[in-house]
Amino acid sequence: MLLVVSGHIMEILSGNKITILLQMTAFCLIGIFVVGIIWLVKSIYQQEYFVKQSQMQDRIIQAQQKYYEELYKNEKELRMFRHDIRAQLGCLQLLLEEGKTEEANAYLKTTVSNFEKLTVNRYHVGNEILDLIINQAYLAAQKKKILLEVEGTVREIDFIDIYDLCTIFSNALSNAIEACDKQKEVERTIKLAILKHNGNILFHFENPATGEMYEAAKNGRTSKENKSRHGLGIENIRMAVEKYKGNMEYLYAEGKLALEIYFEK
Repeated sequence: MLLVVSGHIMEILSGNKITILLQMTAFCLIGIFVVGIIWLVKSIYQQEYFVKQSQMQDRIIQAQQKYYEELYKNEKELRMFRHDIRAQLGCLQLLLEEGKTEEANAYLKTTVSNFEKLTVNRYHVGNEILDLIINQAYLAAQKKKILLEVEGTVREIDFIDIYDLCTIFSNALSNAIEACDKQKEVERTIKLAILKHNGNILFHFENPATGEMYEAAKNGRTSKENKSRHGLGIENIRMAVEKYKGNMEYLYAEGKLALEIYFEK
């Protein structure tokens, strides 16, 4: 009798061991599956990150190439301007000697305007790469007869990666230029302000816009017809801002659209 009972106990214990072994095997498989999913997600995220970094580097290289092409072109024009400046000053002197002050004043304004057009690196915000982005935007806006005004510097902004800054500035300025280009009967001026106080940073981008443009920007959409290929610029800005726990907000009043991005250090 004792042998029979002992046999049953051994069978039960043996069955429990198999059950425990199966459970442990199942937990291990689940663990491996979870780790695999985490690794896959991390790999995808890292791949997307490096793709975006590569795209931004390509954009910076393209901006540098265009910038130096414009620099060479303007340097050539500057040499020609210097060659002719003596003759122009002689004409100005002759007009003044003849008492033609109004003509002399108009001639001087034209000369100054021509000289200002030769200046490529118009803005210096404290970072060479960001200078390229802003000055390239300035040249692109100038070709469309759009004025770009810049105030402030990015000096001592060390907690934001330069590539993320370029993402914010290049997309925001590109969107502002496109918005201005769509409007012909308004003052086509883009204003960029960089404000710093106690380590906190505010980027302010302002341009003329319609109510439709405001609603599209506020909701992270595009007002362009091909919506599947556009509107990513706003999302890229938002991702860069959220990466540093910043805040971004679109404001609209009196035909002006403002994008304000705030970082609290």
